[in-house]
Amino acid sequence: MMTLTARKGYVRPPLLPGRYVVPTRLGIAIYDGLAHCDRELVAPSLRATLEKQVAYIATLPPPAAVGDTASSVIAKDVVNAALEALAGRFDTCRARLDGFRSLLKQRPLASTAAETEADNAAADE
Repeated sequence: MMTLTARKGYVRPPLLPGRYVVPTRLGIAIYDGLAHCDRELVAPSLRATLEKQVAYIATLPPPAAVGDTASSVIAKDVVNAALEALAGRFDTCRARLDGFRSLLKQRPLASTAAETEADNAAADE
């Protein structure tokens, strides 16, 4: 199954068995652009924090199962806190968008046919 990031051209499927994908030039450029805007956006700690929050919400009993809305309120609070934190980062990126654009313009984003062929050959080995 091809992931959304692979379909959009940000990564290629792993060249070897395992769970790691290979970033494309476009994927690397977007990563660098986001890092230019806000280094924390590409930090593993941000993703880890969001994943922990989502995992916590998943452990809560469904509101219908316990007959109250406590779980629902807690889940909404966690989601709202994450959205609030990300909204500030979005505003920072928006303010630094010109730098992001200029960074993308400086890079060749499309892979050449030879690179694509080499990637496909390596994947077949």
